[in-house]
Amino acid sequence: MKKPEGADIAFARLGGWTQDVGPIYEQEVIVTLVKGNSVRIIAAPAAPAVPKIAACDAVWAAADAAAQKFQEAYQASDLKDEKAFESSNAAWDKGDSDYRACMAQRLPADPAFPALLAQAQALADQMAGK
Repeated sequence: MKKPEGADIAFARLGGWTQDVGPIYEQEVIVTLVKGNSVRIIAAPAAPAVPKIAACDAVWAAADAAAQKFQEAYQASDLKDEKAFESSNAAWDKGDSDYRACMAQRLPADPAFPALLAQAQALADQMAGK
């Protein structure tokens, strides 16, 4: 995204919120703009929606399957096998991190990316007073 004229700093991110790890399909475009002593932040539903990328979904599915096996072992131990519990959480955390890295790598090549970037630019320009 280009910094709008008159802005000191401008950047955009995709964001989604949940109480758990894993893919978040309902994303928002979040734009932050610094102009003088003012910081402005705006969020809008991503339009178009952030696409599902099969390779990234596969990364998450594999991690989730591994974590579920550890969870099954933990449940079978009557919740006493702390190592299995920790391993399940570690598998989910790594899967979440790997999924996000995959999206960061592959999303810019997706046909939806230019429209998401244009949405972020329009929001930044609006906040800058263009």
